[in-house]
Amino acid sequence: MLKAQFISPSPPPSTRENLSSRLQDLHGIIATRHPEINRIALATYDEDTDLLKTFINSTYGDATPFGRYEARLSEVPSLQRLALSGEKRILQNLPEALASRDATHSRWLTAAGFHSSYTVPIYHGERFVAFLFFDADRPNAFSDEVLRYLDLIGYLAAQMYLTGLVAVRTLISTVEVARGLTRIRDIETGHHLDRIAHYTRIITRGLADIVELDDEFIEHVFLFAPLHDIGKIGVPDSILQKPGPLTLEERKIMQSHVELGVSVFDRMVQDIGLPEDRTVRIMRNIIAYHHEALDGTGYPYRLSGDAVPLEARIVAIADIFDALTSERPYKPRWPNEAAFAELSSMAERGKIDAECVRAFLNNRAMVEDTQARFAENLNPAF
Repeated sequence: MLKAQFISPSPPPSTRENLSSRLQDLHGIIATRHPEINRIALATYDEDTDLLKTFINSTYGDATPFGRYEARLSEVPSLQRLALSGEKRILQNLPEALASRDATHSRWLTAAGFHSSYTVPIYHGERFVAFLFFDADRPNAFSDEVLRYLDLIGYLAAQMYLTGLVAVRTLISTVEVARGLTRIRDIETGHHLDRIAHYTRIITRGLADIVELDDEFIEHVFLFAPLHDIGKIGVPDSILQKPGPLTLEERKIMQSHVELGVSVFDRMVQDIGLPEDRTVRIMRNIIAYHHEALDGTGYPYRLSGDAVPLEARIVAIADIFDALTSERPYKPRWPNEAAFAELSSMAERGKIDAECVRAFLNNRAMVEDTQARFAENLNPAF
């Protein structure tokens, strides 16, 4: 039996090693001079889907942090104009400015007692990637002096975010290049990886209220789920595309893709110079542990129970469902209901996480929408 070197799932914010905790540190600096600024938040933008998504925030006072929210930028004209123009926005009287708006975020800001706001668009080169929001609990909080100070803090926050964004995108791009230069492009062509990513989002958002997942974790699992099988670049085509059961020796070779994937990932992290932080741990955990089972019958480390990181449990369910509902050389496509029933059975037998399965099954309409959006006529091998 291989000895597992367990890497814990996402550590708590108090470790000061993730973006959320670093933003809280910056907020603490601001609060010493301007305590009326009691919220800073960063929302990311995905140009492929046009979605603006809550990502990280630091909120003081009695207001409940606003999270797990997304909206199409094209449906929020006021913010879309800022993204296109690069202009910053100052609202010195929020209740008055937002009185005619019925957006969820606008209602929350007003109900939470914020009275003025400052919005800064963030760009990577010429590409819009995020908004940074500063909110205050009194009107007219943003004088010229305060704005000059916040622009400095905003620059630091933007650079902090962009540094992480560039590193992560570099890693993901490197993996995609590796896929494109190897046989794995024939295995995971089409929209298999898109579906996996979106299934994980369905699960994490469904779990969020139960286990208090933050937006940063949800987004990272979504981004990194497609990396789960990078080790298959080292598995021969004859095994990956075999139209029948694998022999014992072939199965050992197939299962070796996990350790190879971890090795490839660690080399990339070293070459790119990524710090060993929460982000890297989430990525590695997905690659290393997505074939583990809660009852200890998975591979390669035979972890069980709580030793299997949450991010790996989530990706495992997404991967199993997509494998069942996709046509393979050795099997036809399963109907959704049969695949849902199999997930429920596996959860009842203690193999996969029951709460994750419940979150997935409770959102069947979203699952079907994902399948419709990322349908394909290809017959990829498993």
